[in-house]
Amino acid sequence: MSSEIGIFEESGVKEPLQQRRGLARLNMWNVYSYVYDLLPRYFRSYQKLLADVVSAVETATPKGGRVLDSGCGTGNFSVRLGLRGYEVVGLDISPAMLERARLKKKKAGLQNVEFNEWDIEKGLALYPDASFDCVVSVHALYTLREPEAAINEYLRILKPSGHFIMAEPRSPIRIIPIAKEIYHEGGLRDVVKLLLTQSGVGVCNLLIGKRLRDGSYHYWDEERLRDVLQGACFRIDGVVSAYAAGSDLLTTAVKPRHCFEMNGYRFLSAESREDLEKVLRLRYQVYCIELGDVPKNQSGLERDKYDEYAINFLAVDENNGAVGTMRFVHNNPIGFPMDSDFPLTDYMKTHGISRALEIGRFAINKSVSRDAHITIALGLFKCLYDYCCETRTYDVFGITNPKTMEKYGMAGVNVIGEPFRYSKPLTGGLWVPVHANIRAAREGYENYLARGQGSAKVA
Repeated sequence: MSSEIGIFEESGVKEPLQQRRGLARLNMWNVYSYVYDLLPRYFRSYQKLLADVVSAVETATPKGGRVLDSGCGTGNFSVRLGLRGYEVVGLDISPAMLERARLKKKKAGLQNVEFNEWDIEKGLALYPDASFDCVVSVHALYTLREPEAAINEYLRILKPSGHFIMAEPRSPIRIIPIAKEIYHEGGLRDVVKLLLTQSGVGVCNLLIGKRLRDGSYHYWDEERLRDVLQGACFRIDGVVSAYAAGSDLLTTAVKPRHCFEMNGYRFLSAESREDLEKVLRLRYQVYCIELGDVPKNQSGLERDKYDEYAINFLAVDENNGAVGTMRFVHNNPIGFPMDSDFPLTDYMKTHGISRALEIGRFAINKSVSRDAHITIALGLFKCLYDYCCETRTYDVFGITNPKTMEKYGMAGVNVIGEPFRYSKPLTGGLWVPVHANIRAAREGYENYLARGQGSAKVA
């Protein structure tokens, strides 16, 4: 499925004949196989793209993870990842491409890489849900009639917190810079070979692809790319320019462990860099600017040492703007934030509690309406409940103020210590430590929210 040089195609109208189009695409990719392997040999931009994609996989996926190379071509990325210790499955529509890929695999002596002939446009029903740690797609999506369908399939087959790494062209790659570089690296003979091969590919595209008017290539811009990925519930880690003269967008995205919608808002685990920054900016706005609980800083982000041992949940509106967040700190070597004011670790030992979460950094954007406030609070509480059920951690601790407990007190939530003055320098008033059995508290919390009582602020 992969194509390294998209020179002769432009977006066009929809194809009239699916069966003929499939045959045309197959023939086209077989022709591409003759030029495919000139690029990793001579073209430095391709070599860098190969290195960048492999580096992105290594950053996101532990060694030994299972990787799908969708549109693998002649196996350049698959073999490189196999040599790095990953279990790799390469898919492509072209038998000629796959023949070359298998020869590379054999030459490298790899047992952890397999190649299969498959048309991605048929879906990926041959793989069950959550069966891959990472999906790689390089120069494949832009050839599909419905790339959104493929992206939804990638989301399905990825494990929670798995990564999708794609490199897609936002403009055609020109032949002249490639020819110049190959001339310097390989000489005139290789330039002539490249031009002749590309001419054959061009004729194939013009006579088959253009005759069918199928518009094989769909170039991407960053706005569309973000909309499509976020619409599928992927969360963006980063989008950077790549390949020849920045003709590609190299994107890393993550499948959140939790993601659901409620009344027009999306609730998800903040695992991508962009989502984590939204969390920290919203926390800064609420805790540093509005409440003054935490000192201001130059970064505009509110974070502390416990974030390393926490999972943050985020509520976003239809424009992906942050409207609410909540943090859960789990068992860790440095203890819980509450330990500085209440002996939580000792309390847990005394009461036979081995696993717990401390809930905190609950913040809702003040610009939302009262009804929306209730929806966001309820959604974030559902995040807490779902996470507790997933991890089988049902004891939750937090710190709030006595007036809040008096007003919003509910079954399953109990004060476990005397009121105290919070140790943080800008925090005033009295606070109390509380313990909740999350299963008992859920019903009481939902009942209060259903009556429009609002939600408690938790430090």
